[in-house]
Amino acid sequence: MDWNGGKVLIKNILKKSSRKDASNLRFATRSFCLLIRNIILIFFISFIFISCENPYFIELLNNLIKTVSFNINGADGESPEDIVFRNETVSFTFPDDSNFSRTGYIYGGWNTRADGTGNNYDMGDSFATDSSINFYARWTPINYFVKYDKNHIDATGVMADSTHTYDVPQALTPHGFFKYRLGISLLEYRK
Repeated sequence: MDWNGGKVLIKNILKKSSRKDASNLRFATRSFCLLIRNIILIFFISFIFISCENPYFIELLNNLIKTVSFNINGADGESPEDIVFRNETVSFTFPDDSNFSRTGYIYGGWNTRADGTGNNYDMGDSFATDSSINFYARWTPINYFVKYDKNHIDATGVMADSTHTYDVPQALTPHGFFKYRLGISLLEYRK
């Protein structure tokens, strides 16, 4: 074999290899640029729809995923688990108050508004919906009675019992018991 022929053969192989490598490099570069462009485009679209709270995107999400949620409305304990559903009608029974309570209040069922001015539903009632909705625990403050005692056998006077509502400020009944000691009332004696 002739050396010159070998040179030409090697030169041709290198040319073909370089063209192929260059073509692969251009393809890889183009693919990488498209990938970066698509990532930036997805990020930009996500930013517009999510970060800016675009109402159309929020409406689209609300139409896809719907939730029935239960808020215990100031109580201590665990809220009942939310019901998550898609484009369908969901039926459920209102939960009881077994996992939550509120000091000074009696549980009275559920309401569609936190302040209790919406529609009322009792625990155990059935309900069906095809849209998202929030329910709030309905609380009624307890009433309690204050009974006044003379606390001394020689005290005189009368004080009527008073009724109070939890979390509602109210003055106590004015002092009406007296104990005279050498002509001084119990109030004056304590001063």
